[in-house]
Amino acid sequence: MMSTKKYILAMLCLLCNFASAAEVDYTQRGEGLTDISVQVNERINQRINNAILAYNMDSERSPTCNKQKLTQFLSTHLDTNMPEVVVDIYKQVKPMQEKSNVADTIYANVPTTVVEDIYAQHGACCYPPIILHSNIQNKNITVGLDKVDHFLSNGFSYYTTFTQAEGTVPEKLNTALDLGVGQEEGMWGLRGTGVKSYGDMAANYSGFLMYRDLLDGQGPAAPAISCNAATGTYSLTPGKEVDIRKYATEGWDEGTNCSSFKNIESARVIAQAAKAKGMTCPISTPDCMKLRQIYPEEVAAKILSGKCAQGFQGELVLRYEEPAGLFDSMGNSYNTTEGMKGVSR
Repeated sequence: MMSTKKYILAMLCLLCNFASAAEVDYTQRGEGLTDISVQVNERINQRINNAILAYNMDSERSPTCNKQKLTQFLSTHLDTNMPEVVVDIYKQVKPMQEKSNVADTIYANVPTTVVEDIYAQHGACCYPPIILHSNIQNKNITVGLDKVDHFLSNGFSYYTTFTQAEGTVPEKLNTALDLGVGQEEGMWGLRGTGVKSYGDMAANYSGFLMYRDLLDGQGPAAPAISCNAATGTYSLTPGKEVDIRKYATEGWDEGTNCSSFKNIESARVIAQAAKAKGMTCPISTPDCMKLRQIYPEEVAAKILSGKCAQGFQGELVLRYEEPAGLFDSMGNSYNTTEGMKGVSR
């Protein structure tokens, strides 16, 4: 018989075709967990170095450094539909918790169909809660492991969208941010899971910053992955390895950066369930206020929920948004060679 963990991983890979996240952050607060940032960093940097090695050993690469080609190798190692690094973290990093029982979550009684909402059949089944440290806020944050998935995969989509978009830097960034809004308002959010996760979009944006730092640098800072012009090869500069603590914020936590739901009926049921468990959202108004200071205004407007942006604390009130049109807001993205036909997640 398939073990429980193997079954969960199988379901994880299956469900990622239908939904970009299982919204576990708000219902499980990570009791008994310890910070796993170091282990996560080890696995991410291992994959980055593997991508660089694969590029350097490619018999068809040009004798000069080709960033576009390198980006493709990074995509292969970090941005698959279910990044291997996330599966590796799930299987190898301790301590981890098994999935939650849907009956124990605030989504237990959401009226739904399987087509509209994964919770009806599967619950918050796929991603256990984890704790990451945030150097930005100097605190530990509790999120679902799905946020690492968003950080790596959707962050890559943001980066490629940004690099291929036309216009000024603010216009290009807005195009990338709109990608996530489209995903969360379309099939990967309100129309799919029934949840528009601002936490997902915050993790996406952080991933964009990570890829930008790796490949482009920022301001006077050189890219973390440097080119050896004499050999046409790349290397990850010592001391510039990815540290997820540099990018993780309380904005990734759906208990702080509150989600919205697909209709008033779902929102009402979820609010009642949260109240019964003594939960409020945002959990901490001060953390919301800090997020407003961390993110540029134009970014905060897209990735912070209205309640968090306004610094409001109270019951999980009836916040809902109508799903976008089925094809109007699918969250289309690009890859590094040609426009991605379809959806990225």
